[in-house]
Amino acid sequence: MRRKKRKGWRMPIETKKTGTKEWAPHSMNIFTGCSHNCRYCYARHDALRYKRIADPEKWTTMEPNHKAYLKKAKKIDGRIMFPTTHDLLPEHKWYIRDYLEPWLEEGNDFLLVTKPHLEVVKFLCEEFVAYRKQITWRFTIGSMDDEILRFWEPGAPSFIYRLSALQTAYSRGYSTSVSCEPFLDRKVKELFLTLRSAITDTFWVGKMNRISTRVDVSKIENKDFFRYVEPLINPIKEGIYSDHFIKNELYGDLAFRYDEKVRWKDSIKKVLGLPEEDIG
Repeated sequence: MRRKKRKGWRMPIETKKTGTKEWAPHSMNIFTGCSHNCRYCYARHDALRYKRIADPEKWTTMEPNHKAYLKKAKKIDGRIMFPTTHDLLPEHKWYIRDYLEPWLEEGNDFLLVTKPHLEVVKFLCEEFVAYRKQITWRFTIGSMDDEILRFWEPGAPSFIYRLSALQTAYSRGYSTSVSCEPFLDRKVKELFLTLRSAITDTFWVGKMNRISTRVDVSKIENKDFFRYVEPLINPIKEGIYSDHFIKNELYGDLAFRYDEKVRWKDSIKKVLGLPEEDIG
């Protein structure tokens, strides 16, 4: 016998900040796919899971989402994160510019999140100087080691280009921040100190989420597994995603913990027992 639905019952509404909601209540994307082809990509994993793509190789071909692109711009309460499932590529810079401008004209505030291509950052900083107060850049930088970056984020720019992009946005008067999510080696504090002077906003620290389901280890050679993957997850050697490393090496460093620019993503808060914040 089928149970009748209770009259007036509704799905519980999310009231805590997790994932992208820690950064913005709204998000927008205008492509399906991303040529950066990061090994840990949650968007590719979800696209495969929900059969939006037939195989992972198709993810690197970025297809425009014309319906999203043509959506009429309007004023939205709260900051908009753009993008969340693809990145900002040089070949698409005019397409991106023409999409964002009407939304900025309506008075919206944007969080532009990217593993930055310097060409794109320079271009958009020049094009949107009139909207500078409505834009915060958040550059994803998980390591200063280019070998590590090339392994985990094979299509994305090297460290020096990401650093130059951060410095460019900072020098042109934009609000700047960094996402060290996922952090990819032990040198999180050294990375922060290297970048700190060009950060006007925040530096976010987070783990790589759901490694066992999102990272296809069958395509990783043994030497690369022991070089790049095991240091993250090995519990015996206190991998960098271990509770010990997070509690003692990161949170245990009082100068780092109490720096006004340092923030912890939800994956770190769970380890530390820190409360999640209300969405706002």
